[in-house]
Amino acid sequence: MYGLQDPGISNVDAAPSSIEEFAARYVQEIRTVQPHGPYHLLGWSLGGVIAHAVAAQLQSDGEDVALLALVDAQLTAPEGVAEFEIEDLARQLGVEGGSFEAIVDRLRSTRSELAFLTEDHLRRMFRPVVSSPGWVASYEPAVFEGPVHYFAARGSHGAQQWTDFVDGRISVHRVDVEHEDMLGERGARALGRVIGTDSVGKGVA
Repeated sequence: MYGLQDPGISNVDAAPSSIEEFAARYVQEIRTVQPHGPYHLLGWSLGGVIAHAVAAQLQSDGEDVALLALVDAQLTAPEGVAEFEIEDLARQLGVEGGSFEAIVDRLRSTRSELAFLTEDHLRRMFRPVVSSPGWVASYEPAVFEGPVHYFAARGSHGAQQWTDFVDGRISVHRVDVEHEDMLGERGARALGRVIGTDSVGKGVA
């Protein structure tokens, strides 16, 4: 499994500013590792919107996308999801802190493996969170041809937003966790039960 991060974290000049730019960059990165399909793609939240765009782009290039999994990816802001705060970023990094400076200090004092992160890195990591609503609002998805696994968080109806952009069956798998916890232990187990054996060794996720 390969994880793709925002290229702007390490190089601000390379930071994409639209879903289309993210997709083009990620297709390039994916095909550097695996020039041809079948590909297995998964994305959570904004990453799911990008994964759908990547899948459609690969198909337009004549490639086979064998699996597309959208993890509570929505084309509008998820209902009931509080605004992501700096404290939430700190928790995802395994520390506490209400400012970028405090997070960096905590990472270094605990000798975390993420202690190399700087305040500038954190600002770049936070940028997609702030910018994503605008990116998604201005994005016009293409149609992906094939089935989709949709993992819906507690109370989510996001799968309905994709019916016009998927020419295939959308299988909805409900996970009893909040949107922000979809990649936590319970969410990961749910994903693994559905797609784990289908995608191992067959492509790029």
